[in-house]
Amino acid sequence: MADAPTMLGHHDPVAGRMVEELFRSAASRVRTRLVNRLGTDVPVGPVALEWTQLGQVLQRFTAGMAVCTFQVAPSELTGIVAVEPELLARLVGQILGQSVEQAGNASGERLPSRFDLVVARRIAEDVLSAVIELMPPAVGNKVEVGPAGSPARVSPSLPRTALVGAVSYEMTAPGGLQGRIFVVLPSDITRLAAPQRTARGGTDLRGIGGSCRSRDGRGRSCSACRCRCRR
Repeated sequence: MADAPTMLGHHDPVAGRMVEELFRSAASRVRTRLVNRLGTDVPVGPVALEWTQLGQVLQRFTAGMAVCTFQVAPSELTGIVAVEPELLARLVGQILGQSVEQAGNASGERLPSRFDLVVARRIAEDVLSAVIELMPPAVGNKVEVGPAGSPARVSPSLPRTALVGAVSYEMTAPGGLQGRIFVVLPSDITRLAAPQRTARGGTDLRGIGGSCRSRDGRGRSCSACRCRCRR
């Protein structure tokens, strides 16, 4: 029997909860940007954060989803945004002038059109800009979002065994859940978004980058520094 693939990355549970709270705090900003985009209210529900392998997340993406990769400067943090097909169909319908009720009847079974993918990319930019506003300077304030495509056509820069945090924003309506937008980030986000926690040097927060900054911020390798990230 073949050995299971090694998961790349590690995260501090406390820092992970800090990251989850950051994404929760961004929900109202996400809502504001979507209202500005659509011209109508789109309530954003509770945020759920799960730590798992990237491959596990990608397996859940259906063919009708619109997926974008992105990179944040200057940290070079990379990730993925994905929009569920039912939600994307509703948002596109509202942008085209349909009522909320008409847009709600749109089918999410078809593959996204070229226009759908353009809208998905704009939605991804809205969500990420709202989140980045709350990130500390170490993460960065500039986001470059790549073209949207189907899950099969978008190639993440992270290995499938990378430990990632998958965040889901739920878009709701009086009739119930409209759909979800997913933001997937490597475990490096705990080191960058919670630097005070990392500075205590108690856990391995190397994530995908493979370097440790828990002591002096110089990025020395773990074999050369005195932190406890090797334990």
